[in-house]
Amino acid sequence: MIKWLKKHNILFWVLSLLVSVILWLYVQVSLDPESTKSLNNILITPVGEETLLTDRNLRIMSGLDTTVSLRLRGRPADLEQCNEQNVQVIVNLTDIWESGVQNLKYDIQLPGTVTGPTTDWSSPSYVTLTSDKIISRVLDIEVVMDGENAIADNYNLERIQPEPAQIRVTGPSKLVNGVARARVTSSALEIDRAMTLRLPVELIDLDGNAVVSDMLETETREISVILDVSMTKDVPLEVDVIEGGGALRRHAAITVSPATIRLTGDPGILENTNRITLGAVDLSKTPNGTTRSTMPIKPPNETAVVDGSTDATVTVNITGLTVMRIDTENISTVGDRPPAGYEVNIVTQTIPAMVRGPLSSVELVSGHNIRVVADLTDWELIVGQQTVAAQVSIDGVADVGVLGDYKIVIDVIKST
Repeated sequence: MIKWLKKHNILFWVLSLLVSVILWLYVQVSLDPESTKSLNNILITPVGEETLLTDRNLRIMSGLDTTVSLRLRGRPADLEQCNEQNVQVIVNLTDIWESGVQNLKYDIQLPGTVTGPTTDWSSPSYVTLTSDKIISRVLDIEVVMDGENAIADNYNLERIQPEPAQIRVTGPSKLVNGVARARVTSSALEIDRAMTLRLPVELIDLDGNAVVSDMLETETREISVILDVSMTKDVPLEVDVIEGGGALRRHAAITVSPATIRLTGDPGILENTNRITLGAVDLSKTPNGTTRSTMPIKPPNETAVVDGSTDATVTVNITGLTVMRIDTENISTVGDRPPAGYEVNIVTQTIPAMVRGPLSSVELVSGHNIRVVADLTDWELIVGQQTVAAQVSIDGVADVGVLGDYKIVIDVIKST
């Protein structure tokens, strides 16, 4: 075996290899010669962005997503500590003083514990950034009711009021000047009363497209929209009837023209409005036959007549009753309160009463059945003659009454 080894110089070759390895290890460990390391796609790190915005009213529009590739030279032990996550490419934005395109130099910052490596090569040589001036504009707010909004039958959308009506948008001039208007759009709903919606604000460009950018700021992200709703409703016109003068409701044919009116206004009021009463028809003051009178139409508060009508005509036709004049001397007063030392004398001696009712009943009435009474309780009596109202009634005969108003003359004199 030894002879074979000597013959082929195996020991020599083994020893030579061992010496070579030892020499290589010595060089690597003791002398540590330089090598290179490539790093790719390192995102830039901007500094001074707040100063750029607050002091110079500028904002970077593009270029902050630039990446840099570089090759470092240094000792392998140092290069081993460098990678794409801890090597920074620093760009100082305070070198920008005006809007536009800027080519800025950058600095390579190595991890804190590494000081030896140098930059052998980097690309690109500069970082190209675009900056723009920050401006503000005030925009009118447009309210859009989408096609699915349904106005309930007999309701009308009277007013759409955004609150506020304008909004301020702030951002880079290129973006702000590209905004044509601010818009809010309602969601689908059935509108049958006044309501207030909270809707998000959209910024719209000249082509009608939404502008979406985190560089644009508005005073608020949503606003209130007030919807004023009116209701339209047909309401009948009516009159109250006061029976009297021998006439009952069945004796009077009453018509109102127009019979109904169309009102518009607050739904909360109109929903509970089922008629409008023009006033009262007092049959005791309405003669036989046909009479016409005009009465004002008074719609409820917060409503109005659609066609603007202000009056209605009330026609009353009383039939089937007889009117007869019957004189009476049965006249008296109650509630006399003359001044001290005075008394009340009745001057009027006879009252011609117009008695109305069915003929068979009217023929039973005489002057003795008729009473004329003047109630002086609320009258301010003065010395001398004065005219006061009197009530006329009929005793002992049913189905008849007295038509019209009556007065008597009294005289306040000194007591004898």
